[in-house]
Amino acid sequence: MNANLVSIDFISADTGFAVGSKSLLLKTTNGGDEWRKMNCPINSNYIYVKFFDNDNGYLAGTTLYKTTNSGKSWDTIANLNGVDDIKFYNIDTGYYMKNDILFKTFNGGNNWTSSKVEFASQKFFFLKNNDTGFYFTSYYSIYPSYNNFNDIYKTVNNGADWTLLTRFTHAYGSGYINSIYFTDSQTGFLSGTPGIKKTTDGGASWNTYPGLNGFSGKLYFNDSENGFVTKNNEVYGTDNGGNNWSKLFTASKHKRLLFLNSNTGFLAGNFGSILKTTNGGGNFVNIFNESNFVANGYSLFQNYPNPFNPLTTIGYYLPNEGMVSMKIFDILGKEIYSFSGLKKTGYHEIRFDGTDLSSGIYFYRIESGKFSHTKRMLLLK
Repeated sequence: MNANLVSIDFISADTGFAVGSKSLLLKTTNGGDEWRKMNCPINSNYIYVKFFDNDNGYLAGTTLYKTTNSGKSWDTIANLNGVDDIKFYNIDTGYYMKNDILFKTFNGGNNWTSSKVEFASQKFFFLKNNDTGFYFTSYYSIYPSYNNFNDIYKTVNNGADWTLLTRFTHAYGSGYINSIYFTDSQTGFLSGTPGIKKTTDGGASWNTYPGLNGFSGKLYFNDSENGFVTKNNEVYGTDNGGNNWSKLFTASKHKRLLFLNSNTGFLAGNFGSILKTTNGGGNFVNIFNESNFVANGYSLFQNYPNPFNPLTTIGYYLPNEGMVSMKIFDILGKEIYSFSGLKKTGYHEIRFDGTDLSSGIYFYRIESGKFSHTKRMLLLK
C-alpha cells in the first residue's frame, strides 16, 4: 500500500482506527489482526483521527469531519486548509491553531470561538481541564547574530491570555523544538532537533538531557512515568518520568505512536505499515502491510515501493477462489512477465524483480473472472 499512515487511535484493546494519505481510513475490531477500509470523504490527505466510542469520531484533513454513526456518513464542521495539528480531548472539546488564531469548540464543533495568540504557531498542548495550555513558536534571526529561537507560551484561562515562559536560543541552522507534551500542570516535555527538555514547575524552567538530539517525531506519554518519542527511524522511551531515555527499537519511517497502557502500543508509518508492541516497546511486530487488509471485492493494489529498484511487491485481493492472470508490460506494450493459476479467496502478493530491465514506466494488469484492472509503476535505477 503506497498510502502513508499519519494518525492512529484506539478506543479499546480491540477497536482502533488509522488514517493517512490518499483518503485512507482503516478500522480494526480485533486488535489489529485484520483491517477494513471505512467509508470516508475522498480526495484528502488525512492528518488526524479520533473516536470516543464506536459511533462518534472526528476525521481531519483539509476539512474537519464528524460522524455519529460509525462512519456511515460524515458531516463537514470546519475548514482546516493550512492546519497541520488538531486535537479533540473529549467528544465535545477540540482545538486547532491557524496562523495566529486559536479556535476552540466545546459542543462538538457546532460552534467555534477564537482568540488571538502572540505569534503564529500550530504546535500546542492543552491539559484535560481545558484551562491550562501551552504552545511554542519557531523562528530565526540574522541580526545582531544568526540564531534559531523557540518561544514557549502558557495560558491558564483557556487561551484568553498568554504569557511568555521561556525563550530557547539554538545555533543557526541547528533545528527547532517540534513537539510538546505535559503529563500534568507542572510536568512537561519538549523534543526536537536540539534534544529533549523537561520542566517540573509548569514551564518556568527547563532541564536538557545531555547527549540526546535530532528527534523528529511527536512526544507521547501514556502515564506520568512511561513516555516515548521517535528519532528518525528509532523509538526512544522512558519508564521513570523522563529522568532517563533509551533507544527501544529501530522502525523505518514510523513516526506516530499510541500506547493503550504500559505494555501495548502501536506505531503507524509509511506504505500503510502499522507495528504493534505488547512489551512496552521492547519489540514491535508488523501487524498491517496489506496482508491482513480485508477488501470488499476484487482489488489490485499499487505496488510498493513505487518507484522501485529493483524489487517491488504487487498485491491483490480475491473475494472468491478462481483463476488469476497477472501480466506486466513495458511502455511499448511488450509483455515482460506473465503468471496464471488458481488462487484461493484472500490477499495475495507477487514479488517482481526488475534487475534486467531498464528504468521507465511499466504496467501490470490482473484478470480474474469478469474483473480486469491495470496500474502503472516506475522503475528507477
